[in-house]
This record gives sequence, structure tokens and C-alpha cells, in this order.
Amino acid sequence: MNKKKLIILGIVALILLAVLIAALSRNQTVMSKVNSGSKNITNNSATPSTPAQNGSAPATAGTAGTAGGTSLSSSTAPVIVSTPLSAMPGSTEAPKQETVEVTKVPSKAIKLSVSNDGFTPKEFTVSAGKSVTLAVTSVGDGTHVFLFPNASLMALTMMVSNGETKVITFDAPAAGTYQFRDDIPSFRANVGTMIVK
Repeated sequence: MNKKKLIILGIVALILLAVLIAALSRNQTVMSKVNSGSKNITNNSATPSTPAQNGSAPATAGTAGTAGGTSLSSSTAPVIVSTPLSAMPGSTEAPKQETVEVTKVPSKAIKLSVSNDGFTPKEFTVSAGKSVTLAVTSVGDGTHVFLFPNASLMALTMMVSNGETKVITFDAPAAGTYQFRDDIPSFRANVGTMIVK
């Protein structure tokens, strides 16, 4: 490997480590709040949902009492946290990523290519709550990191090396506009948009 590739791989490793540390810290904070909140629940009334901000999914409310997707049906029931798209990439909670040959990408997949010059196409549209298969291929020279800056979509982060294709299937989030980018520092200006209707 040449020195430039080693530097890029080092930067990518540092970025992924920072994302991991931030997510673990966030999950511990959420779990602390959920655990302390579950002790104070005295009835099963639902809390009103809040509007989405910056493309994030709205908080949900249910008849069993929920807090940010967490089931709190009774103080003795186990707390279940369901955050598949905000989970750490590659974790057991996150949608599974697979490396495939570009010729084996499912025909229904949304196909994106990323190079030093940006994404092609720069925009795609999906339906809220529907299953989406996304294939990201690195073309040209270098490694790229496909990432939604919105923390609610952290699980969709994918690092693709030159000539590599990764596929991930997930349920589309709430309606809105979600920006994605190449998270390699020198390519962060390369952005695109996922429109959810």
C-alpha cells in the first residue's frame, strides 16, 4: 500500500472510531433516561408525538406508552429499545450490509456510485415505511464513506473501497428530505439527497 492510501485508511478508521464512541455514549444516556423514566410511569397514557426536525423521524406515541420508540407498557416489563437506523453500523441491531459483485446487485435496488467527483445520481426518492435496498459502489480511485449526517440514520453508514459495492436493505424513515455525503474529509462537499414521500 502506498502512503496516501494508508493515510486515508487511518482517517477513515478514526472517523469510524469517533462515530462508535459517540453512539455508545448516546446509547448509555438514552438507556439511563429510559430506565429512570420507567420507574416513574404510573399509567399507560400516550405522550403526543413531536414534529420531525432536520429530517429526523418524529417521536412516536402508542397506547401502551412510548418514549422515542421505547416500549414502557409497565414498570415491571423489560425495557425494549428499538433503534435500527440509529444503531451502530455493523451492530446486531443495524440492517445488515453485504459486499457483492456489482453484477449481483438486486434489480430493485437503488444504485449509487461514488467517486472523488461525487455521487451519481445525486438524488433518489423512496416511500416512507417501505423496504429500500441501496447499493453503493466506489468507482475511480480511492475509498469513500457513504453517510447520512442525521444521527437517526447512522446505521446506514457504509465504507466502500475502490471497485467495491455494498448493499443494505432498510425500512425508509418518516417523510422528509435527508442529505447524505461522502464522509472522507477531502470529499465532504460531495453530497446528495434521499427524498422520502
